[in-house]
Amino acid sequence: MKFTTQQVIDATTHAMTVPGHVACALVGSVAMFEEGNDLDFSVLVAVEDIKEYLTCHREEGKALHGWAYTDYDTDGPRQWAALRKGHVNLLITNSKEHHEGNITATQVCKALDLRDKRKRIIVHRIVRDGDCAELAEAKASMVPL
Repeated sequence: MKFTTQQVIDATTHAMTVPGHVACALVGSVAMFEEGNDLDFSVLVAVEDIKEYLTCHREEGKALHGWAYTDYDTDGPRQWAALRKGHVNLLITNSKEHHEGNITATQVCKALDLRDKRKRIIVHRIVRDGDCAELAEAKASMVPL
């Protein structure tokens, strides 16, 4: 699926309205290949308690109201949550390492022209999360494509 420049601008603008955001970057297949099924943004927010932050900002009338959780880890050392609304996927984290790891993994996949989604997941697990190859492959095999 191709996205128009305006759709990317609109999604970027929304990602930058996330309260407390420090940095925002387009990641995922659209950033790698200028095509994909969704627009993925990694959003770094300056908060200490991401659970409280997400709860507060998903209330009616707040910036993240109407966004659905697709995945999350709010208990680990690198706290993050993926929220989806339409064709936009926000990867919100309070971990600079997680945010920068997403950006770096995206650049590795782009440089290698890695079109296979499972292989991109493996690269992200290794680069972003620090997993060994075997663990990254095992985790990637459990993700429905």
